Amino acid sequence: MNHFYRLPRRGRVVVCVSSLLLLLAFALVPAAPAVAHLAAVPVRDDQAQELQSAAAVDWLEPRGLSIASLVGLIPEDHLRNAIVAYRPGYGLVQYVSGKRDGNTVTINVKLTPRYLTFGADIMTRVGCLGQMGVYDEWMGAVQASHMRVFAGGNEITSKAVYAEYAYAGQKKPDEDVSNYFRYDMYKGNPTFAGNGALEVPANMG
Repeated sequence: MNHFYRLPRRGRVVVCVSSLLLLLAFALVPAAPAVAHLAAVPVRDDQAQELQSAAAVDWLEPRGLSIASLVGLIPEDHLRNAIVAYRPGYGLVQYVSGKRDGNTVTINVKLTPRYLTFGADIMTRVGCLGQMGVYDEWMGAVQASHMRVFAGGNEITSKAVYAEYAYAGQKKPDEDVSNYFRYDMYKGNPTFAGNGALEVPANMG
């Protein structure tokens, strides 16, 4: 999943993603500690319909493991600096550190962003934990979450102006491997929760 933000070209950016299962912090180096409140994310109507039809799917593509499934189970040295997610034009999301506490996983990552200009605005593209499968690549699915974005210690979550993602539902590919994206994507306005956080559905990038 990816979001566009109106941001200054320089300065520190911290993105916090929280759910019942994971807390994700993105930061431009040098990074400061990020804080977010954990919150369960209810299943939306469109996702519920997809889940109800899952029994009718007789075949699914294999999917790669999410970094959230590995944290706390293998040595940190094996994960450090690993590329968690990548997409051309959106920069890198790299693992820095993480911990597992019951059903909560906390992950700190370094974001190497990409900038673009749109009229008078300077925009940045921010990737998340989901990894999109392009052409014949495996995708990596992650669970639903809430995300908050901070720059220079100030929350700028409300400045998100665009979002795109592929749902991580139980479904077959919409296209074959000759297409750049095998799965249909949502492209449009971001959705905000009542607490002001961005709602990030279970996604495959």
